[in-house]
Amino acid sequence: MMVFAVLEGNPVLKGKILRNDSLKTPIYFRSRTSKWSNFLVVPPDPGIFKIMEEVLGRNQMKPGKFLEFPDSNLTYKLACENMSIAFVQDTTVLYPGCHKKAYYCTLDRPPVRSHIAGVYRTGEIISPLAERFLIITEDVVKSSPYLQVQRS
Repeated sequence: MMVFAVLEGNPVLKGKILRNDSLKTPIYFRSRTSKWSNFLVVPPDPGIFKIMEEVLGRNQMKPGKFLEFPDSNLTYKLACENMSIAFVQDTTVLYPGCHKKAYYCTLDRPPVRSHIAGVYRTGEIISPLAERFLIITEDVVKSSPYLQVQRS
C-alpha cells in the first residue's frame, strides 16, 4: 500500500482524527485539499514517483515542489523530522531509525497498492540460486503482516 507519511503537527492534519492505527486504516483526504505543499520523494526511476504523480493527478492536486532523495527510507526519516510529506510504501515504516510518530494518509479509497513480482516461465529450468532466492523471498513475504503472496 502506498501512503503519505505526515508528522503530527503538520497543517494537513488539522481537524483530522488521529488514530494510532493509521497504517492499517490510513487517514483519508478529499481531493483538492489546498494545504499540501512540498513532498519528499525518491527519484522517478523506481516508479514510486510515477505512482504519486498519478494519485495527485487523479485527485487534481498540484503540490509546491518535489524534493528528491535517493531512497524511500531516507524520505520517510526526513518526513518523521517534519521536513515535509513523504510518499512511501507501507513496508518502509517497518525500518528502524524513526523515533517520531508519523501518521499515514491517502487520497484514494481504497489506498493505492504497489506490487512486486518474481516471474519465470512455467516449466523452464531456473538455476538453484534463483530457485533459492524465490523460496527465501516467499518466506519473508509470508511472515510479514503487511505483505502477501499471490500465485498465478
